Amino acid sequence: MRRLALLALALAAACSDALEQTSSAGQYVGFVTQDNYLLLLSATDLTQRLVQLEFGPGSGQRLTARGSVFLASIPGSARVDIVDLADNPDTVRRIGLAGMEPVDAAMADDSIAWVVAPPYVVRVNYRAGALGDMVFIGGTASLTAVAVTAQRVFVLRDAGLSSPGYITVVDPVAHAVVDSVLLTPARPRLAVVGDDSLLYVVSTRAGTDSGRVSVVNPIEPRELLVINGIGSAPLQAQFHPSGSRLLVASAFSGIQEVNTITKTLTRPPSDAIRPGGHAVAGIVIDQGRLIYAADSACAVDVLQPPPDYTVRKVVSAPGAHCPWYGAVATKP
Repeated sequence: MRRLALLALALAAACSDALEQTSSAGQYVGFVTQDNYLLLLSATDLTQRLVQLEFGPGSGQRLTARGSVFLASIPGSARVDIVDLADNPDTVRRIGLAGMEPVDAAMADDSIAWVVAPPYVVRVNYRAGALGDMVFIGGTASLTAVAVTAQRVFVLRDAGLSSPGYITVVDPVAHAVVDSVLLTPARPRLAVVGDDSLLYVVSTRAGTDSGRVSVVNPIEPRELLVINGIGSAPLQAQFHPSGSRLLVASAFSGIQEVNTITKTLTRPPSDAIRPGGHAVAGIVIDQGRLIYAADSACAVDVLQPPPDYTVRKVVSAPGAHCPWYGAVATKP
């Protein structure tokens, strides 16, 4: 009997751990809207909250998150906006970028983010609200996105429609450019570090289904291969925690799926996920593995995990605050 009791306790503890790892309790899905608000959705009951961010005349807003903190990059604002769910979520802290306009940001740890603000990539302490070292990124190619690993900062460069894109590699300790990676496709737009520790770069150019995904070894670094056939105008990419799936949202094609084991496009534009028949701008995945898709009808569709992708719920955005680019954070 004692053995059975101990076994029951062990099973109960294991189940508790599993629930903790997959529960979305306390999580908030955030989408920066096209008119520069932060739309917060509780992953528990889908209640909504709107937080006004910095005004900026540009488009292409980006959002990243870590722990309890959201960080928004608003083009044309010369600042990044911080919303911490551990504090009053209606309070926005603004960190000035010395007159430079943010394009994208990536959080390196629980206090440091790297912000692309041409012609620099800037180290920002988002906890202290302090602007740190600025690394000059030379050349004429546009800076379009950033991704980070423990050892390096990767800045995407767009050299124009007829020229291959490339990645400028920055050492975050030395605060210096240390390498460059030439990409096969032109117009790189998105960068995501995969669960396989590889870097996935999504590019786009004019033409139907002309988007491509470059798979990059971030250690050497070099481009390993290119996956073709992504729909044009990719807007956000996320890895699904079920493993081996890179999801790419496109303004024209919905959500496409790349198998990162076989390195193939398993859901091309012709078989993309289009909730309610709509295209998708931003995607967020909560700890419960549900997918939140910001669709072209100004709503957020809550989808079952792959391979199902069934729509569970549709949440209409308040007013004309159309969701655009997303991330997820947790209220402690």
